[in-house]
Amino acid sequence: MSIDCTRQGIGLSQLKIGLILAVALQSLTAFAQSAPPQEVKQKKVPAASSTTQQQRTAPTNPSMAPASKSIAPTPAKKIDPEKPAQAPTAPAPASPLPPLPPVDTTKPPPMLPRASREQMHACAEQWHELKMSSTQDLPMWRHFAARCLAQEEKTKADK
Repeated sequence: MSIDCTRQGIGLSQLKIGLILAVALQSLTAFAQSAPPQEVKQKKVPAASSTTQQQRTAPTNPSMAPASKSIAPTPAKKIDPEKPAQAPTAPAPASPLPPLPPVDTTKPPPMLPRASREQMHACAEQWHELKMSSTQDLPMWRHFAARCLAQEEKTKADK
């Protein structure tokens, strides 16, 4: 009996911790969204000093390099109240394709003649060699295999 209570107590404490973390996460995200963006004032550099900075070369020793500048957030775009808001332009929806004709089920699909695994493997090797060596259009596999298997049967019958 005491073992069951202990298990339930652990489960409840884990549940409480999970709820506390979920509430904290939600409050932090709500706070981050409600805080206005801070504007960063940038220092204006006179034109004469900017040309002298461009002429300087980068130091060869990395320890002598100047400290990196912090990346400031970009200020938000100011909205002009006199200008009407424009919705982003979306691409025109594509015209729907016409429906496909119904499948003809009056006759069964074409089938290859019955063959053993070895015969099919031999035809597959011939097909692979033909594909690798030919630059012309090839017949469909079903037509090629039908002829190949017919030849295999003839050579088998001749033996």
